[in-house]
Amino acid sequence: MPIGLFRQGKLVDVKRDEILSFGGREAKDGVVWLDLVFNVPSSYNGVLLQFKQNALIELPAAVPYSEENEKILNGEEEKNS
Repeated sequence: MPIGLFRQGKLVDVKRDEILSFGGREAKDGVVWLDLVFNVPSSYNGVLLQFKQNALIELPAAVPYSEENEKILNGEEEKNS
């Protein structure tokens, strides 16, 4: 989850249940650019996300922490032959 937006060189906090909506004044040529800020642990690599206009994305459901899940996420899962 993003922890906020980066606006004019400053972090603006965003609550998890806050809905962000934008009107015509914020859009330039029908496009709204947002710089989302994520808290990524130093042991992980960040990724670039890009959402296109009128595109929908569905993320998988969160799963509880377990050693097995961490190994899978880190590419350390055992391969069954």
